[in-house]
Amino acid sequence: MLLIIKINFFAFLYALLLFIETELLLNSYRLHRMLSWFNVKTNVLLGCVIFIVLTIIFYSITTKYLDTGKFRYFLTVLWIPYYIILVLLFAHLVPITYPGDEPLGGVAFIILGMFFIFPLYVAAITAIGTKD
Repeated sequence: MLLIIKINFFAFLYALLLFIETELLLNSYRLHRMLSWFNVKTNVLLGCVIFIVLTIIFYSITTKYLDTGKFRYFLTVLWIPYYIILVLLFAHLVPITYPGDEPLGGVAFIILGMFFIFPLYVAAITAIGTKD
């Protein structure tokens, strides 16, 4: 039972990482409008720093808490429901009220690419961070 709780907690953390990255990408216009110092360079830099720091954290906690067993590879797909819940919750709590804040259509292709690559990222962190 404890392993299932660990796996779900890790899945939530991975979903939170992808959620933060996609919301930074989608809401760059909002952040620029609300924070005058926030621009495209800041957005890219902040996204890269968050990704690198959380990758190091994920690697370290994966080596510490998910040491053996094949059940841990369910993380490659288990983050999807948590991501959907986070997106729906964010869309409900912070709706777009200003039409100028809507993202451009090309952003969807970037996010689609992120969705295809992210399970490979999760599998790589899980494989590298464990002993099996």
